[in-house]
Amino acid sequence: MKFKKEILIGIVMISVILISACVEEEEITPAVEEYRIKNEKLGIYVTPDVEENEIWPTTYSTALNKAKEGCFSTIWILVDWKDVEQKDGIYDWSVVDMRINKAREKDFDVGIRTLIITTGNDEKGNFVSELTIPPHVNQDMSSADFKQRTLKFYRELITRYEGKVKYIAIGNSVNDYFEHYPEQWEGFKIVYPEIVDALHNIDPTIIIMSDLNYGESFYSDKCKMQKYLDYFGSSNDDAFGFIFYFIDPVYYSDIKNFNKRTLSKVLDEMNQRTGDKKVYIIETAMFSKNPHTGEDWIELQSDYVKMLLRTALQKDFILGVSWFTLYDAKDLPFVPWDAKAGLGLFDANGNPKKAWEAWKVYAK
Repeated sequence: MKFKKEILIGIVMISVILISACVEEEEITPAVEEYRIKNEKLGIYVTPDVEENEIWPTTYSTALNKAKEGCFSTIWILVDWKDVEQKDGIYDWSVVDMRINKAREKDFDVGIRTLIITTGNDEKGNFVSELTIPPHVNQDMSSADFKQRTLKFYRELITRYEGKVKYIAIGNSVNDYFEHYPEQWEGFKIVYPEIVDALHNIDPTIIIMSDLNYGESFYSDKCKMQKYLDYFGSSNDDAFGFIFYFIDPVYYSDIKNFNKRTLSKVLDEMNQRTGDKKVYIIETAMFSKNPHTGEDWIELQSDYVKMLLRTALQKDFILGVSWFTLYDAKDLPFVPWDAKAGLGLFDANGNPKKAWEAWKVYAK
């Protein structure tokens, strides 16, 4: 595939270089204001997730400093229920405390994605969708035990972090999970609004959102996605939270429509389908290498940063966009597949990628 590169310099008080490396040519207005990004919409998953760990090329504190350079305003943290409550009724928040406190010390907002479900790929790239709740909790979402313990977990969380967390997303790609385990859907629909009420009752200011996959199968199959849009669209939460990888075929080299115009069209349709409720794209990224062939995708990753910051954040219905992740992990056998798959803006040696340089330019 051949890419055309256009460089247009517009002077509006300052000189700005805007580079487009998309598949098709597009007209770019030179006005600076058209591309000025509101950095309060920019989120990032800061890896490493602890202060020091052999699988990461830097420390958590250093990574936070880098996030400042990238004009990010929100640090997103994954909180796995089963990791926090390893014993019945006993909670260990020490790692979460450290991450939240250090982020707040550097004046970041904080978003938490609470994982009661894990959906993604294992070390071999195979799809996995399963519950990630403590083993002592009844795994049936329609059970009284599940409801009681789930509400207790969320009350513990919000009581501890009241006033410290701006966003909470609930689930992790819950629609993917319920497509594989439809018998759990009715139970979740009952407990979800009670979780939202429990959080809002303690901290009315917090923004609570769902955690849904807006990937290819759900984008292309309107009926498949509609029941989730209907339910969460009318729920008592505050926003949709979408995992959005524009769109999954780019992972498998189907990149003929990988351009700003198509991205804008997909987002406009997302806006129409979600009605009046706002959307936070809680996870998005692009590989810097093809995960299946190893083909160099450094330029494609940089292209996606440019089109994302020039398109998604200009949509009024989008509350924010969060990139996954800041650093790649080292290629060690026990490291999860998606952590070392080249999604980071820095490589596993701590070197900035071209996408990072693009981010710094376009985020300002």
